[in-house]
Amino acid sequence: MLETKISEDIKKAKNKMADYNNYLWQQINDQYKSLCLTLNQKEIDIKSNLFRLKTNAQNAKAYITRLLKLLESWHEPSQSITEAVMVDIGELIADVKQLMQGTDLEIRPQTIKIFEGTDEVRFGEVLEQALESPDGAVSSSAEGQIVETVQGLDITSNRIGVKPTLMWHVEKAAMSVEYLDDGKLVICMDDGLCVYDDNGSRVDDHYLSDVFKPDQGGELWNISASRRVNKIVITENREADDTGYLHAYEQEGDTLQYQRCDVCQEPEFVGVTSCGDCVVYSGEWELYRYGSNCQQVWCVDMSDIVYDLFIDDNDKIYVCHDDNVVVYGIDGQRVSSLSKTDRAIEPCGVCVDKSGQIFVCDRKKNSILLFDANYQFIKYLIDLNFTPSKISLYKNKRLSVCGQGRVYVYKL
Repeated sequence: MLETKISEDIKKAKNKMADYNNYLWQQINDQYKSLCLTLNQKEIDIKSNLFRLKTNAQNAKAYITRLLKLLESWHEPSQSITEAVMVDIGELIADVKQLMQGTDLEIRPQTIKIFEGTDEVRFGEVLEQALESPDGAVSSSAEGQIVETVQGLDITSNRIGVKPTLMWHVEKAAMSVEYLDDGKLVICMDDGLCVYDDNGSRVDDHYLSDVFKPDQGGELWNISASRRVNKIVITENREADDTGYLHAYEQEGDTLQYQRCDVCQEPEFVGVTSCGDCVVYSGEWELYRYGSNCQQVWCVDMSDIVYDLFIDDNDKIYVCHDDNVVVYGIDGQRVSSLSKTDRAIEPCGVCVDKSGQIFVCDRKKNSILLFDANYQFIKYLIDLNFTPSKISLYKNKRLSVCGQGRVYVYKL
């Protein structure tokens, strides 16, 4: 009778665990599909998060399957099934927490009864608590409102004191950020541009925030500005017909010149040289240089995915590859690369100040790294509590970091 009862309990538990398996799998898939529909998959931060989410979903399913097999193979009536399952669930929670770190996955509470008696396990509730946002996360607020001063970050610098100051939340996912010569911060989203002042307040700009919008069916990707030639360039991609555009604004006295160029397919990141030429990375793993007349000057095969590019005052092109930042000359030839650090990095954003110091976003450890003008590593400048994707610097006074749909501004 005891073995029969245990067998029935195991069968019931297996059925309920299978139901939860389907529920959890559906929740993960729903979240993944929602991200795919609402965010631009080819923006690099989203692209890496979605890849991780798909992998994590498969791993989470494997852990649930392991629990089911535990129940199915149970043959020792002297040991508490609930106790054994709870031990395994504890391991599952720890694993899932690590797997889902950095994603927006949220599991709603749901009670699963393992026995028909009083023993219950609130899997959803426990997982939800385990997956809560880290301390210091900022709640959403009205667009452009300063909601919290970033606290508790260990930030030092060899040349200047660095303290985090402001962080604000934008309603739409920020793809890229760039400072203008007057200190205004332009946030590039897939469907338009927003301009903010130094205090984090939304401001009007007659040709950026009000006039400029992508063509029907198009999506904005990246913005770059060159203060040497007063030129602002935005990349736009139309996936429907594989058309790529560059939108360029150039200030000449009191006149604002606008030019649109048809360029490579899937244009993503862009930089502006001292003579006004544009260097564009294509999602097809190629680096292009276009002259002021929109004619192609050269094309270089990158051989792998690029996560960002930046052109400094000496027309050196800094390109974020999968595990390092490689420096190219204005002719597209490789010049050098950054020195190795004491740990592996995955650079996803780069900018260079006028002294040649290099700021690099690392999405592997969620940090900002500092290198000198000779490409030698100096130190870890900022430890972040989010995954960065783009960085911009204004006159060594402001460091703006884009990540997970928000923009964080630090005072240097």
